[in-house]
Amino acid sequence: IFREVVKGLTLRRSLTIRYRSLSSDTLLDRTVDPYQLFNLKGDWYLAAWDHRRRAVRDFALHRIRRVTHTEQAFVLQPGFVFKKYAADAFAIEKGGRLGNVAIRFAARQARWIRERRWHRSARIQELLDGGCVLRMRVRSPGHAESAGSAPTRYRGWASQRYPFHPGLRRPLPVSLLYPKGPGGMGS
Repeated sequence: IFREVVKGLTLRRSLTIRYRSLSSDTLLDRTVDPYQLFNLKGDWYLAAWDHRRRAVRDFALHRIRRVTHTEQAFVLQPGFVFKKYAADAFAIEKGGRLGNVAIRFAARQARWIRERRWHRSARIQELLDGGCVLRMRVRSPGHAESAGSAPTRYRGWASQRYPFHPGLRRPLPVSLLYPKGPGGMGS
C-alpha cells in the first residue's frame, strides 16, 4: 500500500482506494488526489483531495485495503500548503472552526498528560488535587466550540477525565457531554 501511494504521489495521478471507514466500519471506494504522506506517532497517513467530499481529508494507510492507479493527472488545490493545513490540528483531527478546548484530568491520568507535548498551543494548569487541566486552541471537526468538547481520541478516559467549558467553574458531567455513553458509541 505504502509503495503504491508513493507512486501516485510521484506521478501526480489520482488513485482509487478501497478504504475501511473508522466511523462506519464499512469498505468504501474513494477517488483521491494524493498530496502528502505523513507519520503521526508511528502511524502513516495520506493527506489527499477526496473527490466525493470535495475537500482535503486524511486517510490512515493501515485502513487502505487496495490502491488502484488512474490515468487522471491532478494539480494541488490552489493555496494548499500542508504545514498550514496541519498547523491547528489536534493529532489527526482537523477541520471545523478554531476553538478552545479544556479537559480536566484526574490525578491518576494527569502524570501521563504532563509528559507529552500535545499541541503547540497546549498549556497545562496544575490542580490542588493532583489533577490537571489541559487547554488548547485547536480545530476539531464539528464540535470544537461546543461546551466541554474534547478530541475524540480521549473520550475513552471518560472515567478519569472531566471535560468542561473554560467559562464554567465546575466540570460538566460526562453524560451531558456524550449522551450515547462515554465512548460516544452508545450505552
